[in-house]
Amino acid sequence: MTQRRTMPAEMQGKITEDGVARMRARIGVLIPQPPPYNTEATFDTMRHFAHGYGEDNPLFTDTDYGKATRWRGLIAAPLYVQTMGITTVKEIPPEIRKKGAGALTGVPNYLSGSSWEFFRPIYPGDVIFQRYFISDVQEKRSEFGGGKAVVVYHRREYTNRAGEIVTTN
Repeated sequence: MTQRRTMPAEMQGKITEDGVARMRARIGVLIPQPPPYNTEATFDTMRHFAHGYGEDNPLFTDTDYGKATRWRGLIAAPLYVQTMGITTVKEIPPEIRKKGAGALTGVPNYLSGSSWEFFRPIYPGDVIFQRYFISDVQEKRSEFGGGKAVVVYHRREYTNRAGEIVTTN
């Protein structure tokens, strides 16, 4: 049976200096991710992804069309990268996990946005790796939740076999 650690009741659901410090201890720590849907980009998975959301741009579905473009072949639709991303991280080391344990326990989380940058296309045969981590923790004033808010920035970096960054978000 797994033993659960709990924070003192007076800290649960509250933004405290200790909670923010524990969250900051997680900055840069690689976070394990489940296996990706696609470990290698293929013509079929790229085409199915594009058609799955109604994309009709032939650059993402027609090999012959792609050959006549500056990309010199079929490329994946931009968000196809979300179906990929092998991670080599299996677990967070216990000593690092302990430093961030209980950070902001009980404080509600809200996804308030994301942005993407695309640097290189994904081609059939590409294998993509990902690194996922907290990149920053900022305290903000807020009229909601007792006058304080904490913004936790997550970053995902997708790279190809050559180690080149393909996409970030």
